[in-house]
Amino acid sequence: MPEDSIVELDPYLAFLFSTQAADGAWTASIQFQRLDDMGQDYEPPSVRKELPGSFASRQAALQAAEQLASQLHRDGAVGL
Repeated sequence: MPEDSIVELDPYLAFLFSTQAADGAWTASIQFQRLDDMGQDYEPPSVRKELPGSFASRQAALQAAEQLASQLHRDGAVGL
């Protein structure tokens, strides 16, 4: 599944994903990878975070994902 957006949060990249459910609601998730691991000959370690709840639009889902990614980065809680 291709990402909808990528945010650089040094030393990480945050890949933001949104998915529309059958009922029309949107969900969001974030996958973090270290910038230094990009372009290596191995599968880089990553951490995926699912946002709780659902959202009325794709834009709202991605906005919430970007806010959570920034908060996790700021709090040192990325998990990598």
